[in-house]
Amino acid sequence: KTRALVALTPEELTRFAPHCAPYETLILIAGLCGLRWAEAIGLQVQDIGESGKFIIVSRTLSEVSGHFYESTTKNEQTRVVQVPLILQEKLHKETVGKSPTDLVFTNRVGKPLSASNFKNRFFEPAIKASGIPRITFHDLRHTAASCAISMGANILVVSKMLGHSDPSVTLNYYGHMYQEDQLKLAQDIDARYSVLII
Repeated sequence: KTRALVALTPEELTRFAPHCAPYETLILIAGLCGLRWAEAIGLQVQDIGESGKFIIVSRTLSEVSGHFYESTTKNEQTRVVQVPLILQEKLHKETVGKSPTDLVFTNRVGKPLSASNFKNRFFEPAIKASGIPRITFHDLRHTAASCAISMGANILVVSKMLGHSDPSVTLNYYGHMYQEDQLKLAQDIDARYSVLII
């Protein structure tokens, strides 16, 4: 059975993220920019452009039996994701004093982040502390997509942000949200033309 998509509201995301300290920025990158876990923990300082204005997503970092392996992205394509202004300074601070090939997000001893440790020590406690619905890290990606769609982003923009190989993949996941937009469009057309068509 396919699990239903869960997306946080902007209010829930901004309430949740600070409880994940010191990984608030990691949470916001997933929740605002739609990066996958393996993409986010694989980010290197050299992937952060112009003091946090954009992110170059070109690799992933996968964990197998406690060992980490670098690989290409899911569809083997590099993408550039624009970072909202509210997040740029936070992201830039994560890179200060580090070398270009250093990881942006690490554990306290500078090693790659383990998914299970992160979940148990930071993610799950933050869910309880903030009172948000139960989510997985991947739901932050859905949060980014749903927020973009609700703000009027077209399917191509959302697809590029998420790194989908084809916009049809994005439609398969989020098509129901665009149907809601169609209803709003019909209402907007009514409002605009009702005074013109008699």
